[in-house]
Amino acid sequence: MTNHRAVLAGLAAAVLGLGACGGNEAPALESPFTPSTSVELPIDPYSSSGSWKIPEQVQPGRYRVTANSDPVVSLRWYTLCRDPFCEDTISETTSYASEGGDYVTIPNDGSVRGIKNNGVKLGPAE
Repeated sequence: MTNHRAVLAGLAAAVLGLGACGGNEAPALESPFTPSTSVELPIDPYSSSGSWKIPEQVQPGRYRVTANSDPVVSLRWYTLCRDPFCEDTISETTSYASEGGDYVTIPNDGSVRGIKNNGVKLGPAE
């Protein structure tokens, strides 16, 4: 039994000694994948949340507003803006998307320069 204790004590010392000597460093792993250039996918302003410029990104007209497929968004809304960056919203145009969909008209007279939305998509008015 004494030999077994000596062997176990020697193993324990060896294991502890490895940690103290820096033997616990992870080996460098080779990856079979090589880095590639990132590709930006185009974002559709008619079906993505965000602030969109009118007429550069969204054309004036009448749209049906419905919920998009984003499962994370629980509060779905939209508002029209006086400026293209939606820093000056037109509060009376802010609306929450209803179950059946709503309609919004973006005038062509330059009074609306942006639309900001969250969790909705703009489709053709039928």
